[in-house]
Amino acid sequence: MMNATNSVMDKGVLVVAKEDVAGCNIARYIINRFGFAKTGNTFDDMPTFRKGPLLLVWTSKELMHAEHLEGRFDNDFYIFLSKHQSERGIAALTAHTTGNFGNKTPLGGRPKEIAWTYPSLLKQYMKNLYKERDKVRSYQVTTEATHHGPTSISKPLLFIEIGSTEKEWNDEEAVRIVSETLMKTLSENIVNSKVAIAFGGGHYSSKFTEMLIGSDYTIASMASKHVLQQVDLFVTKQMIEKSVETVEYAIVDGKGLGSNREKILQLISSLGLNLIKV
Repeated sequence: MMNATNSVMDKGVLVVAKEDVAGCNIARYIINRFGFAKTGNTFDDMPTFRKGPLLLVWTSKELMHAEHLEGRFDNDFYIFLSKHQSERGIAALTAHTTGNFGNKTPLGGRPKEIAWTYPSLLKQYMKNLYKERDKVRSYQVTTEATHHGPTSISKPLLFIEIGSTEKEWNDEEAVRIVSETLMKTLSENIVNSKVAIAFGGGHYSSKFTEMLIGSDYTIASMASKHVLQQVDLFVTKQMIEKSVETVEYAIVDGKGLGSNREKILQLISSLGLNLIKV
């Protein structure tokens, strides 16, 4: 795990599904704007592109099922370029980590498995994205709770998304902002923060998003109120251990734990984490 002032993880793989409209738009913008060049190699029978330590690849699988990336690249982390979908169709620019807290896995990954995370990368991307919010006023800028697959890749991964309908997926300004924010983030030294795991609140947590943007804390994995019934010691340990940066804190939405309040607080205490209530 990393504890240095600045992280030294720089070999990233950007991944896009060939049927994902938003992801393909982001990928094409990045290739053209930032001078990615064909490598001569392929992945899933499609050409790969590189600029410095960054590789960009297409996959024929849906991103949430892309476990076949495991072991295929010499890299430190993955960033998945993706569309976002929601029942309400809200325009949103989001980022999130992956994992399943329960036994049902309709959206990929393994049961009760949390994916590896790179918390300070999430924080830096969200901070940079928030600075651009005036250019995309119709969009929410928010982090999402940890959900879906892939979960068994042995390098940290982060989803970067544009949502939630065809209109937003093809919005040239949103594509530009997300692409340039991501590349800016990847060109900077990632400053390590106070790393926490988080519990409670909605799937889109304004409290946790505000902490990422405006405090010294960052978050590895987030369990929303909707999955707290399934949270146990097994998955909580994964939330801690599968971060590339040392987790020392647990942030809880004090009003968003519901009937699972005592269970979550006992888990946090038993694992020796410093409790932060918001």
